[in-house]
Amino acid sequence: TEHYRLYFSLLCFLMALRVMMIVELPLIDMLNLNGLTLARLDYLNIYFFAPFFILMIRSIFPIEFPNLVYRISMWISSVFIAIVVFTPISFFSFTFPYFFGFFLLVSMIFLYVIIMAWIRGRSHAPAYTLGLLILFFGTLNDMLNEIEVIETFYVVHYTMFVYLLVYAYIFADKSNYLQKKAQKLTEEVSQVKNHLEDLVEERTTELQSMSTELERQKLKLESTNRDLVEAMNSRNRLFAIIGHDVRGPIGYNLQALEMLIDNPDISEKERKELLKMMASSSEVTYNLLDNLLVWGRSQTGKLKATLVRVKLKDLIDESLELINIGLKEKHLKVEVYVNEQHYVEADRDQLYIVIRNLVSNAMKFTPEKGSIYISSKKYNGEVIISIRDTGIGIPDGILNKLLDSKSHVSTNGTRGEKGSGLGLKICQEIVQSNNGWMRIESSSGEGTTISFGIKASD
Repeated sequence: TEHYRLYFSLLCFLMALRVMMIVELPLIDMLNLNGLTLARLDYLNIYFFAPFFILMIRSIFPIEFPNLVYRISMWISSVFIAIVVFTPISFFSFTFPYFFGFFLLVSMIFLYVIIMAWIRGRSHAPAYTLGLLILFFGTLNDMLNEIEVIETFYVVHYTMFVYLLVYAYIFADKSNYLQKKAQKLTEEVSQVKNHLEDLVEERTTELQSMSTELERQKLKLESTNRDLVEAMNSRNRLFAIIGHDVRGPIGYNLQALEMLIDNPDISEKERKELLKMMASSSEVTYNLLDNLLVWGRSQTGKLKATLVRVKLKDLIDESLELINIGLKEKHLKVEVYVNEQHYVEADRDQLYIVIRNLVSNAMKFTPEKGSIYISSKKYNGEVIISIRDTGIGIPDGILNKLLDSKSHVSTNGTRGEKGSGLGLKICQEIVQSNNGWMRIESSSGEGTTISFGIKASD
């Protein structure tokens, strides 16, 4: 343990106190102590060396020092100290030879402990052995001199001083070694830290990459799921339109034909009425099937525009010819203000579908004797086409949903004309595929204006 530094400091203090008492420094005389107290201090100064030496050796070599021997040695040391403190001088003065014998025995135990440490390769064990041998011989000399076996000087305090110098060297070297080891460990920790930082950064980058990839896969799955849901909705919507809006007009035509076949004597007026109904129904069916085909291509991503130079006026005239019967039936006035010189870059067939749908919608939602205005103007490199009607207009609640791909709105015309709810969405998709834009302006009861812009062709 690290307590050996404390015990070594206490031993150095005891050694300094011993030297002060031997050389009789004036400081001792200034304390004005009586002879008994000085004698007790002298003995205690010597006797305290034993327990602190035991504690220091045990803290340095805790594994090699037997636990039982340590306890017995500490108890015996405590007994010697207690005798000095609590007994008269006539008694404790006779304990000195016994203490020397005990200290000699303890030194031999120290020697055994250090030799065991030496065998086990513990650091500085040879230096410990040398210092202990010096102390051992000094103690043996003073003990033999005390019992008058030999006549020599008391040298234990000198050998103790040498012993402490040896230990001071060991501790200094040990501290230096520990400092170098600590520095090395610090460098290793720094290297490990840097490596860990690099490793953490690498793992963090990998995790971020994995997280990004997982997020991408998640978004892809969500997108695929949305596409699947939309595809299913589109399929259901297509089946509903085919089942209702296509089937109805074809059924009307079938009934009209059966009436003409079964009633050859039908009046000319009734025959014309039936033929008009069949023409109108066929027109609706044609437009609906055409829209369904375009919508189907747009849903599968196959709606591609082949841009060519298109004369706008010709397309509008063709569209009006197709719905001319419907316009006459409702007595609608159509005014066209389209410049003959307005050309656009667009897919001709697709643009024809857009104009036809928008004009058909205007006719559908404009009451009898209403008006439809078709105009064009050139602005900022585009030709802007506007189709305005004096019809029933579009309520705000429906206007916001007309161009929303996720919403489905179908409204009957002024004569109960059916619609698929696809016309305006198809127009918007076609205009966008032709690099254009579309806008709807309407108020309920005040008519509707639909404008779209297509790049002009010089």
